Amino acid sequence: MRPDLRSLTSEDFQLNTVHDDKLGREWFFSFANDPEIMVRGNADTPDVVSVEQINCVIEHLESLALRAVQLLETFMKDKGAWHLTTIDCARKASMLECDFVLSFCFEAERDPYEYIYTYFDVGFIVLETSPAIDKFGRPVKFLIGFQ
Repeated sequence: MRPDLRSLTSEDFQLNTVHDDKLGREWFFSFANDPEIMVRGNADTPDVVSVEQINCVIEHLESLALRAVQLLETFMKDKGAWHLTTIDCARKASMLECDFVLSFCFEAERDPYEYIYTYFDVGFIVLETSPAIDKFGRPVKFLIGFQ
């Protein structure tokens, strides 16, 4: 685990008042140097299972982020630096039909501004009967979008 990250409790989260629709309420927490964390919940509290899941992702974040970046790099023409911005176990994960999503931004070596409005989301699923490498999440899809 990155030294600047820690396990979270329900009390760490704040209700996201921007979205409130059929996908349910979401709660957020931001670490000082990213990433932002999004979990499911209701109007009163974050979902306990979602908080447990996010803590598992945080605990294994180094290997999960490495797998996400390896997947993305197989489709990239440029070399550069990846920056994790969000871990989502809420709205975005539901929309992508995944258990959680790691979101990244990218800075190309040859032109640091080329991808400034681009985001890269990698969706993971967690299966009970997975090989050891996929025990904490298997990347199954990615989405590239523009802000």
